[in-house]
Amino acid sequence: MNSEEVYFKKIPTDTFISISYLKNKTLLNKILTIILNNCNDKLSYKTNVLAKFTGFQDLLRFPEIKEIFDEIKEYSHDIYPHGFIANEVWGNVYEKEDYAKPHTHIGASAFCGIIYLSDGGPGTYFPQYNLTVSEEFGKLVLFHPCLIHEVKKSNLQNRRVTLAFNCQEIKKWDD
Repeated sequence: MNSEEVYFKKIPTDTFISISYLKNKTLLNKILTIILNNCNDKLSYKTNVLAKFTGFQDLLRFPEIKEIFDEIKEYSHDIYPHGFIANEVWGNVYEKEDYAKPHTHIGASAFCGIIYLSDGGPGTYFPQYNLTVSEEFGKLVLFHPCLIHEVKKSNLQNRRVTLAFNCQEIKKWDD
């Protein structure tokens, strides 16, 4: 093989989407308030999510975020039995006509997730499964980082609020 040859072969990857419901509504309401109070105008409408945005790292300083991940661990073992850390956690606030372009979170080595902090929005569409996950307050969606997902524009008058996150595997040799 000379150095100018390039080979491509599709290698199938097992993926997953897990849907469950978080129980601590008081904690979820606190996180909702934190997101609404911490959107960053300089960062909003600049990522794949064309909506208000908190920044990828800004929410990690709040103790409520650590607390919600203690609850998420209960639901993650079936899809990801290894140790993990949430290294990016952000809030999104969608108003009428806001949306998210089709994208992946391929940089995450464990799994990704969404917590819906509002009801009745357009949902999250996963084209590889032809699945739209409907929105309900407290619904937790965990999914494989390579899955394409998007949020269609909505004509609803109420805002859509989510907490999204990327998790990295903690190797046995990591501290």
